[in-house]
Amino acid sequence: MTSLRCVALVLLVSWFGWKPAACRAAEERAADWCAAMDLYQDGRYSEARAVLRRLEVSTPDVEIDFHLGRLALWFDDQGEALARLERALAASPREARLHNAWGDACGLAAQQAALWQKPGWARRCLRSEEHTSELQSLA
Repeated sequence: MTSLRCVALVLLVSWFGWKPAACRAAEERAADWCAAMDLYQDGRYSEARAVLRRLEVSTPDVEIDFHLGRLALWFDDQGEALARLERALAASPREARLHNAWGDACGLAAQQAALWQKPGWARRCLRSEEHTSELQSLA
């Protein structure tokens, strides 16, 4: 009986293009990811941001946080950039590009901070860039 079900499933897939919902969802997610990266590379940042936010709803991910953090930097949204890049760093602390982006976010925070807060943000920025260099030298 089990082999008969497998044959029926193979026939459905091959003849009618039927796929389980999980496969269709994974294909749609992959297509959305590719579309978001194409938009990002083409400099269409608002559109890329919208697609990435749609993807984030279904499955939060380090890559999505990284790219949304970079886009937040592009739009000078310090709070979102810091939050997203900090979350990405917590999930993957050994990636140099995440530390580099975090350093950029700290630099933006230093630019926008009150005068008495600037040195603290500048120190974070410097530490992040030093950590980036260390990680890159290990790779």
